[in-house]
Amino acid sequence: MKIYIVERDNPMYRPEPEVFLDGNKAVSIVKEEYINQMKELGTSQEKADAGYGSCGCYWNFTDGDFCGDALIDCDCNGDRWEWRITEHELEI
Repeated sequence: MKIYIVERDNPMYRPEPEVFLDGNKAVSIVKEEYINQMKELGTSQEKADAGYGSCGCYWNFTDGDFCGDALIDCDCNGDRWEWRITEHELEI
């Protein structure tokens, strides 16, 4: 059985990792949080990719792969928001 562990780290708190049985659900939740944080910071993936603003936004997931990471790094105040998903095989 495979499980997917979502780890988060941001300037406000570092919550306990969250475990998912569905890789699609894990990626979906991380993507929603990532997009919401970009909106809160007044940026988007397109703006960051074009070099506008003071935030670097990095989505390091490929289609069909549930493992990867995402990062929003703000130059002006040094705040960082990070997400990581790892896959683990459990023997039952």
